[in-house]
Amino acid sequence: MGNRQFFKNLMIFGVACLLFAAPAPTHAKGLDDWLAQPSSAAYRSLAPEIRAFAAELRQLSLSDSLLLMRLEEASNKRASLSALQSSLRTDMELIRLSALSLKSRQLYPAKEKDATKIIEKAMLLLRTGIDKAEFEEAMDAALGKAGPKAKQDAVLSRAFSALAVTAAADATYSFSDASRHAFISYLIWSDLSEKKFDSAVAEIAKRVKSGVPVDMAVAAILKESEGQKSSGKSGSDKEKTSGGGKPQDTGKPDSPGKPEDPGKPDNPGNSGNPGKK
Repeated sequence: MGNRQFFKNLMIFGVACLLFAAPAPTHAKGLDDWLAQPSSAAYRSLAPEIRAFAAELRQLSLSDSLLLMRLEEASNKRASLSALQSSLRTDMELIRLSALSLKSRQLYPAKEKDATKIIEKAMLLLRTGIDKAEFEEAMDAALGKAGPKAKQDAVLSRAFSALAVTAAADATYSFSDASRHAFISYLIWSDLSEKKFDSAVAEIAKRVKSGVPVDMAVAAILKESEGQKSSGKSGSDKEKTSGGGKPQDTGKPDSPGKPEDPGKPDNPGNSGNPGKK
């Protein structure tokens, strides 16, 4: 049951990513258009703050669609003025946090469209409960795993996939903070492809079903992974020392080419002349 719930949570998260990354279903072409709509009359006192947020987004090379989406949602649901203001401020905090984290690691896309898409995904992850430390640890681990010549898209994809799978697993099994951090790191550094990340959750589900507490199940998977790495390393070292690598230098062998000089033999005389008797 828990495993099915995990996949349900992961599917919901994936659909949310697609919806959130899509253009906002709004009739307004810009903030001024939205503010001019009759349905927005109750929120016009927020106009100065909204415009200040929009200016900040432009400085970050981000589209104001990040604001329009929230504004449309508020007006459609007839949210209170204070609720909309609180939501906008929270969104801007998440945008600043994720943008700063990505910029400091040179992972911030140069194009507005790409940057907006990445920030949208980052905001969604942070809304699911991923905290700043986990977000930044995932970026660092993905950079370390990929190496200095890695493509930006590949680094972000692996980090975001690990965070999404962990968020869905946590929603199902309630990890401790330590297990969340450890599991994110494990997924990123593992040899698993992103499509196989859920196999680690399936292993946790199997252990939990057999009665193992979830944090112990996570710890066991991590321990097994370390054991496999150590075993693989020792096996590789053993292969090298047993002749799989460079052969051991045993020093110069006795030369088989030039025969040893035995020195002058005792004179046996001429073979044709056995000598005087």
